[in-house]
Amino acid sequence: MKKIVSLISALLFCSAAFISCHRANDINSAKEEKKINLKDFDSSNWISSFDAGKLFSAKKNKKIILFFSDDKDESSAKMKKDFIERDDFVKSLVNDFVLVNVSFSEDRFSEAEKAETIIYDTPDAPEAEKAKSVAFVNALLDDINLARIYNVARTPAFYIVSESGLVVDVLPVNTETDEAKFVELIESSKTKIASFDADMEAIKKSKGLDKVNAIGEFFEKTPVDYRYFLSDLCRLLVDTDKKNESGLVGKHLVVIANNKAVDYFLDQDANAASDEFISVAENPLLMADERQQAYYTAGYLLAQSGSIQYGKIKDCFQKAYDASPSSEYAPKILEMVQLASDREAEFEKMMKEQMVEPPSNPEQPVQQTPEKKE
Repeated sequence: MKKIVSLISALLFCSAAFISCHRANDINSAKEEKKINLKDFDSSNWISSFDAGKLFSAKKNKKIILFFSDDKDESSAKMKKDFIERDDFVKSLVNDFVLVNVSFSEDRFSEAEKAETIIYDTPDAPEAEKAKSVAFVNALLDDINLARIYNVARTPAFYIVSESGLVVDVLPVNTETDEAKFVELIESSKTKIASFDADMEAIKKSKGLDKVNAIGEFFEKTPVDYRYFLSDLCRLLVDTDKKNESGLVGKHLVVIANNKAVDYFLDQDANAASDEFISVAENPLLMADERQQAYYTAGYLLAQSGSIQYGKIKDCFQKAYDASPSSEYAPKILEMVQLASDREAEFEKMMKEQMVEPPSNPEQPVQQTPEKKE
């Protein structure tokens, strides 16, 4: 298994790269609800499960400190040794936070490679051992995807997040961050936590268009890199404003489709990701530029994935152009239509040439492929 903790963008017009390995045995799909027993975790210390952390967060009404680390990274290792894992320091944090450490250690990846050997190359391994190996590999892949959707570019990385995973604050740690500086960052984050809680309360208490506007304002305040987590709020806006009186519904429908597409992309299903955008593009509540954006992204995702569905790609780009032919993006989209058309023609020509190969003897007549009899 290749170690990957890379940055992806959970944005519109994203081009997320596929991870190099599939979920083991296609078991425990990422869409399957996970069963978490909180008795298996000690919330008085750092825990390794983000899903358990979210449950603790809801139960204890505390925000989460989400810590991504790599023990081979000197900064991560030094911070852990100096103060992050020190008992008294941990105790000071758990008064206000649930602590989650997603660690990408060399040992963890080595164990995952051994687990894959048991899963795929050891047919006589006991079923219980295989099941344990599958769970281990899939937990690692889930954490890799978690790092990707939080746009973790390097470790150590610290986030303050809500019980639903919304990003409240990103702690700007660096190689110079010591205990005193870290405490200062935590204290300064409490202002953002208070503002976040006020926004959530305003959304909860408001009704009608006031609720829609409150959600819209919160959405705009959220950095683009972290809007992946806003799907539930976007759905709430759409459900509240069924007649699109605010004019915001189309925009948020596209965001919901984008976030679903990211999930499919992480499961290496570019076609399903593209279909999410095609589906939303056909919604009459979208404005012309939103429809263009959706169709373009549908084609772009397929093209970036290496798909040979050139006809579908061309159709998406053509519909994107037709949605708003006078937009500033239209000329570029038209170029993409032509490029996809050229690729389609080249592919069809190649397929025809492969159907009838020339004879090795120039004098030997070409043997035609017999027609299939009904």
